[in-house]
Amino acid sequence: MTKRRTAFSVSALVFLISLPVLCLAHYPWINMQRYQVQQNSPVNLTIGWGHAFPYDDFLKQDRLEELYLLAPDGTKVDIEAKSDLEFASVRPLRAGSYLVVGQPKSGYRTRTTTGYARRSKAELDNAISCSISFNGMKSVLNVGDADGNVDTVVGHPLEIVPLVNPETLKVNDYLPIRVVLNGEPFNGFFNATYAGFSTEEDVFAYTARTNTNGEGRLRILNQGIWLIYVEHQEPYPDLDMCDTRSYRGVLTFQVD
Repeated sequence: MTKRRTAFSVSALVFLISLPVLCLAHYPWINMQRYQVQQNSPVNLTIGWGHAFPYDDFLKQDRLEELYLLAPDGTKVDIEAKSDLEFASVRPLRAGSYLVVGQPKSGYRTRTTTGYARRSKAELDNAISCSISFNGMKSVLNVGDADGNVDTVVGHPLEIVPLVNPETLKVNDYLPIRVVLNGEPFNGFFNATYAGFSTEEDVFAYTARTNTNGEGRLRILNQGIWLIYVEHQEPYPDLDMCDTRSYRGVLTFQVD
């Protein structure tokens, strides 16, 4: 009996070690007021920020590098700030399937003996550790009865590409995705959750891994608003400047 218990314990430990370790920094996501709107209706959104989807904190407009809509014909539609936290399309939209695309500003974040500074290690005398992150976020928006292609690669450093429009899916269907890191297929873990699954930080309903082609599948476990999250870390090229470079990609969408 003792040998059996020992063997089970070792097997369980190996299994736990093999799982992805979630120790996540803050990440952004797009919160659409509605993920499907009627033609010529306004489009409103906020930018979530934190660890608990869908509502943790919000990212202000001065923290954003870009935010726009990518129309079905490939043209960009501007999004303007209505307040520090609220955004809207500059004009009503024609029928079609759109991507809402955004990137926060990137920058160094260095831990020092007295706190944190938004500078590299080379600029500080009391630096302990440094990181820099590049975040990309997208959301799927359908206008009218559209359920067209939303698989355009917009060029984020780490990007989640939905290979079918989530509007066509139901519970227990699978959403195929492709993950791209600096233009190349990303082979690694991705996490997903839906609004209402948990209010705890960094808790996800689903974890899977992409293959060598960067392709994976998410099973739709529930109706509602979903978030897919992927992260990759690597050493910074110049360790005198910084220690770690992180990439994060996020996709939000709704399944009825």
